[in-house]
Amino acid sequence: MASLTASSATPAAPPAAITTFDTNVLAEPYRFSYWRDAICAHLSPSETTRRGQDRPFAARLRKVALGKVNLCDIRFSPMASRRDAACLRRMPDDDVFVALMKTGTGRLVQDDRVALPATGDLVIYDSARPFLWEFEQDTRMIIARVARRQMAARLPDLAHLAARVVRPGQPSPRPSPTP
Repeated sequence: MASLTASSATPAAPPAAITTFDTNVLAEPYRFSYWRDAICAHLSPSETTRRGQDRPFAARLRKVALGKVNLCDIRFSPMASRRDAACLRRMPDDDVFVALMKTGTGRLVQDDRVALPATGDLVIYDSARPFLWEFEQDTRMIIARVARRQMAARLPDLAHLAARVVRPGQPSPRPSPTP
């Protein structure tokens, strides 16, 4: 017969809290500004503009902290997000993002490179350097936000990986040989 006494095993950690921001709880005129504030606070501060003014805007961000990594599941209507030099000075940030495209396509410009990730692709971008993200259709992404120090310890050539698409079944991008 099994004992009914308390176990001496370490109790399981409580589940991580999930924070959700959903524009559908708001009237249409307030949705985009709410979304802009949410992504600036929980992803990367940037200048965000709406695309497709002819239809209602809808977006949702679900965020969970897993140790030192913040993981976000985001869905949104067409938009663009620009982090330029002025934005970097006003709102410094030193994180690296790894984005998995779940639906839709995007266009990421960073460091004179253009990445065109599609469904199933990974792409890395760096919030300490200017970037432009453009989305012309409804999109869903899973984004991991990682401190630069933590990411650079594992990927010493991090700067080379920004704005490069990593596709399933293809080798990861490699730096050009140095002369």
